[in-house]
Amino acid sequence: MKWSKDHLLKKYPCEVTIKHIHNHETVKASGDVLRHRRPSSQVKEFYTNLFTDFKSRVSPAQAMHIHLSNLEKEDPDRMNIGDGALCPEMSWVYKLYNKIMKDKCGQPYGPEMISALEKSVEEYNASCKDICAKLGSTSDGKSHFVVICSPMMKRILTHHKAAAEIMFIDSSGNMDNNNARVFVMVAPSPVCGLPEGLLITFSETEAVVTAALKLWLEIIPPNAFCGRGLQGPKIIMSDDSTHERNSLRAVFPEAFLLLCIFHVLQAMWRYIWDSKHVVNFEDKPHAYFLFLNDHIEDLKKRAKEWALCFRLELLTRGHQTNNFCEAIMRLIKGLILGRLKAYNTVQLFHILCEDMDSHFKTKLAFVVHNRVKSLRSRLRVKPEKLKPLVAESLFSSKELYKVKNVSKNTEYTVDMALEICSCKGGMCGAPCKHQLAVAKKFKITHQQFLPTNDPEFKMNLFYFMTGQTTAPDGLFDTLKGGEVVVQPIELDSNSPSQGEGNAIDQNEDYEPPEILEGLANNNNLSQSSLEEKRERIMNMAEDLFQKLSSSPDYMAEPVDKFLNAYFTIANRANYESTLASALATFSKDQSVLKPVFGRSSRINVQPTALGRRVHTDDGGKQAQPGGRPRNSVKKTHHDYNKQVKRRADPNALPTWANPPQKKAKVPHSLNKCVAANCQLPK
Repeated sequence: MKWSKDHLLKKYPCEVTIKHIHNHETVKASGDVLRHRRPSSQVKEFYTNLFTDFKSRVSPAQAMHIHLSNLEKEDPDRMNIGDGALCPEMSWVYKLYNKIMKDKCGQPYGPEMISALEKSVEEYNASCKDICAKLGSTSDGKSHFVVICSPMMKRILTHHKAAAEIMFIDSSGNMDNNNARVFVMVAPSPVCGLPEGLLITFSETEAVVTAALKLWLEIIPPNAFCGRGLQGPKIIMSDDSTHERNSLRAVFPEAFLLLCIFHVLQAMWRYIWDSKHVVNFEDKPHAYFLFLNDHIEDLKKRAKEWALCFRLELLTRGHQTNNFCEAIMRLIKGLILGRLKAYNTVQLFHILCEDMDSHFKTKLAFVVHNRVKSLRSRLRVKPEKLKPLVAESLFSSKELYKVKNVSKNTEYTVDMALEICSCKGGMCGAPCKHQLAVAKKFKITHQQFLPTNDPEFKMNLFYFMTGQTTAPDGLFDTLKGGEVVVQPIELDSNSPSQGEGNAIDQNEDYEPPEILEGLANNNNLSQSSLEEKRERIMNMAEDLFQKLSSSPDYMAEPVDKFLNAYFTIANRANYESTLASALATFSKDQSVLKPVFGRSSRINVQPTALGRRVHTDDGGKQAQPGGRPRNSVKKTHHDYNKQVKRRADPNALPTWANPPQKKAKVPHSLNKCVAANCQLPK
């Protein structure tokens, strides 16, 4: 009320005096009192600094653990934990984390997240001073995707010789709370699989993958794939995914598509072990080698895609599996993400753009500086194997050479231009000792062996790592001395500049699916309520049928599995509880509804990983840290109390002097499983 209207205020003024007298104890350090204090500014600044860098992998629980560890160092008696100003509640930490992440990455899902993703793409392109990422959508605007080709990836595409020969592609998900799918394109190298591009999609349908690949071709250099351009690589190897392979055929019609041989054989062995196919136990290894099942008949028609006998004339460089992509997926989920999901796709985009490049640049730097210790056996040739080899030039050519093995009296022809050999291993371009013998004797550059002192090979790796066409003086000098001549990297100055990205219409209607409300625990439903639920069930069935009609090749198999599971439960005698549990937990383990942030933030491992782990002492199969077992393990550490009747050996060492024997994991080897006639671990 205004003073002018308050007629009592002038005659009867009122004064309020606050004396700040509490009705509880404030002098003594009472935990029940101090726990209500608000977090201090220093504590808030500590948590804010941890969460401000939204590309870091510090979760609220990890931040709380770091803070408690710091408090323990300051006060070993832990008396300060009862003070809310020094030790805040976990709910306060989560609220601060969500507030900071929303300011940095936008909303966790929905159209606002897409807008934040578009802004992040523009900022990334500005920092690269080039078009290195684009945000696109399908023709109907229902599904969005992001394509990435960083400056390092562009250098690999244009100057890495293997990029024109073969490309590996694979996808994985469960990396953020939106369950986005990440496709990675990889080129082989003796260092590791070098990334050529990334696709982040929200669907694996053929239309989405095709549109994403076409948009990726718009941001790669015109002379990508070592000058092949839009023709793409000569060979593409992938898993047996119909939609992915159809998209690859549409975008790269001239490429020869191969299948990963391991996944083909793995699927075959699991098919034989499936109880539905009724294969006798003693006949399973025999059926595996004879391909007697109907499932294999379809694979026989596609033998050119996976059978090794059809790959003898293909330049695969000895790569028959998709292990490069599998290794990068393990790198992303384990080392980069730390087995924690990203807050949303915006954070996942920044992590993939920056942390991945940083990791591969470090690996290249180790090779450039000859700091590589552990190598695959196929890349390292022992010196004693080169002693009986005598290399000679053929027809005074600088490309063809003859290598004779004096001890075995055998001869092989080596073509150093193509880096192939007439031996069994080198016919497909795989590294062999005959190629290395020629390269060392005639001082020819080679890019298939490590460690290496070849300046040209190191210069290429240095260019991939830094983007500099010339190396510092003395970088490639060796202990033996002598002048090392390094030719600078030649760039194509006639390549046109990249075009701008397609504009995204932000006015498109984009609404996340609505969450179905839970049913109330009421056994006596009214007639109107029953009719309402009946109408919603009919609408759901009609909507599911429309989606099945629009995408029958993609939705047919999942719909069949859903219907089979439903009628299997409904046909049981006591089906009520099982059916109620199945309906209540439907899709809770997937992020197709609104993501529930703060729960299930860990990235799951492959099902076979848990099966290969041995039971630990506490009965679990979780990943155990290295070193001494935890004290919480309920088992006598040194087995002092064991009463074992055995004859004492006076020459035997005491039990404490013998190192503990670690039980080996279940082998993840298909050959061992077939030989032992046992099922692959799940």
